[in-house]
Amino acid sequence: MREVAGKARGWKQVRWREGTKGWLESRFYAGRVQPAHGFDEGEPPHPEVWLLVEWPPGEKEPTKYFLCDLPEHYTLRRLVRIVKGRWKIEQDYQQLKEELGWTITKAAMGRAGTIMSPWLCWRMPS
Repeated sequence: MREVAGKARGWKQVRWREGTKGWLESRFYAGRVQPAHGFDEGEPPHPEVWLLVEWPPGEKEPTKYFLCDLPEHYTLRRLVRIVKGRWKIEQDYQQLKEELGWTITKAAMGRAGTIMSPWLCWRMPS
């Protein structure tokens, strides 16, 4: 992927959301690629997916690479917003786990596998 990113033309500056210190933005490149994992084991070719690469200003090379199985007609800006939006969801999930203490033992669980919290009840799968 680094080879593709190094040869890529058309890097664009994209803003994806407003943060506490202003707009969050970086340089991105997106292109369609066909993943090659599994070919040597006789698997059929994989469908094309998006390769999204982030290269923040001031860095000597790209820092993040994403493979996205999203529709071909999506714009670069839309791809960036979807991928960067996932980070926020993962942070919220991590915070929720910490607040609920999800290093849970059976003894900490309520009746029928329900975690009790002053502001949330969540049914845990059996």
